[in-house]
Amino acid sequence: MSDTVTIASRFNGPADSGNGGYSCGLLAAFIDGPARVRLHAPPPLDTPLAVVRHADGRVDMRDGDTVVVEERGPAISVVGDVAAHEQDEE
Repeated sequence: MSDTVTIASRFNGPADSGNGGYSCGLLAAFIDGPARVRLHAPPPLDTPLAVVRHADGRVDMRDGDTVVVEERGPAISVVGDVAAHEQDEE
Protein backbone atom coordinates (compact mmCIF):
# COMPACT_ATOMS: atom_id res chain seq x y z
CA MET A 1 0.00 0.00 0.00
CA SER A 2 1.40 3.40 -0.93
CA ASP A 3 0.79 6.69 0.79
CA THR A 4 -0.52 9.78 -0.97
CA VAL A 5 -0.51 13.46 -0.07
CA THR A 6 -2.46 16.34 -1.55
CA ILE A 7 -1.26 19.94 -1.41
CA ALA A 8 -4.31 22.13 -0.84
CA SER A 9 -4.53 25.27 -2.95
CA ARG A 10 -4.21 27.47 0.15
CA PHE A 11 -0.56 26.27 0.39
CA ASN A 12 0.37 27.69 -3.00
CA GLY A 13 3.71 29.34 -3.70
CA PRO A 14 3.22 30.65 -7.20
CA ALA A 15 -0.48 30.90 -8.04
CA ASP A 16 -0.64 27.50 -9.74
CA SER A 17 1.73 25.32 -7.68
CA GLY A 18 2.53 24.38 -4.10
CA ASN A 19 4.90 26.33 -1.89
CA GLY A 20 8.29 24.61 -2.16
CA GLY A 21 9.10 24.62 1.55
CA TYR A 22 5.69 23.29 2.48
CA SER A 23 5.87 20.59 -0.20
CA CYS A 24 9.34 19.46 0.89
CA GLY A 25 8.16 19.43 4.50
CA LEU A 26 5.31 17.09 3.56
CA LEU A 27 7.81 14.58 2.18
CA ALA A 28 10.15 15.03 5.15
CA ALA A 29 7.33 13.83 7.42
CA PHE A 30 7.73 10.37 5.83
CA ILE A 31 11.48 10.21 6.58
CA ASP A 32 12.87 8.92 9.87
CA GLY A 33 15.28 11.43 11.41
CA PRO A 34 16.91 14.46 9.81
CA ALA A 35 16.88 14.59 6.04
CA ARG A 36 17.60 16.75 3.01
CA VAL A 37 14.92 17.00 0.36
CA ARG A 38 14.97 18.64 -3.07
CA LEU A 39 12.17 20.09 -5.14
CA HIS A 40 12.37 18.91 -8.77
CA ALA A 41 9.14 20.19 -10.31
CA PRO A 42 6.35 22.59 -9.41
CA PRO A 43 4.08 20.69 -7.01
CA PRO A 44 0.55 20.52 -8.42
CA LEU A 45 -2.25 21.74 -6.20
CA ASP A 46 -5.29 19.68 -5.18
CA THR A 47 -3.83 16.59 -6.86
CA PRO A 48 -3.03 13.32 -5.06
CA LEU A 49 0.74 12.72 -5.14
CA ALA A 50 2.22 9.27 -4.51
CA VAL A 51 4.82 8.89 -1.76
CA VAL A 52 7.19 6.20 -3.03
CA ARG A 53 9.48 4.27 -0.66
CA HIS A 54 12.45 2.65 -2.40
CA ALA A 55 14.20 -0.55 -1.32
CA ASP A 56 17.33 1.44 -0.35
CA GLY A 57 15.28 3.56 2.07
CA ARG A 58 14.94 6.70 -0.07
CA VAL A 59 11.56 8.37 -0.37
CA ASP A 60 10.14 10.57 -3.12
CA MET A 61 6.85 12.22 -4.04
CA ARG A 62 5.50 11.75 -7.57
CA ASP A 63 2.83 13.10 -9.85
CA GLY A 64 2.45 10.11 -12.17
CA ASP A 65 5.97 9.43 -13.50
CA THR A 66 7.27 12.90 -12.57
CA VAL A 67 9.39 13.15 -9.42
CA VAL A 68 8.22 16.31 -7.69
CA VAL A 69 10.23 16.07 -4.43
CA GLU A 70 12.96 13.60 -3.48
CA GLU A 71 15.02 12.76 -0.46
CA ARG A 72 18.67 13.73 -1.01
CA GLY A 73 20.30 11.66 1.73
CA PRO A 74 21.05 12.41 5.36
CA ALA A 75 21.00 15.96 6.68
CA ILE A 76 24.28 17.83 6.89
CA SER A 77 25.25 19.20 10.27
CA VAL A 78 27.38 22.27 10.76
CA VAL A 79 29.75 22.15 13.71
CA GLY A 80 31.46 25.22 15.09
CA ASP A 81 30.99 28.92 14.61
CA VAL A 82 30.42 29.56 10.90
CA ALA A 83 30.53 33.36 11.37
CA ALA A 84 33.95 33.14 13.08
CA HIS A 85 35.24 30.89 10.29
CA GLU A 86 34.10 33.36 7.63
CA GLN A 87 35.91 36.21 9.44
CA ASP A 88 39.13 34.16 9.48
CA GLU A 89 39.00 33.84 5.69
CA GLU A 90 38.79 37.61 5.07
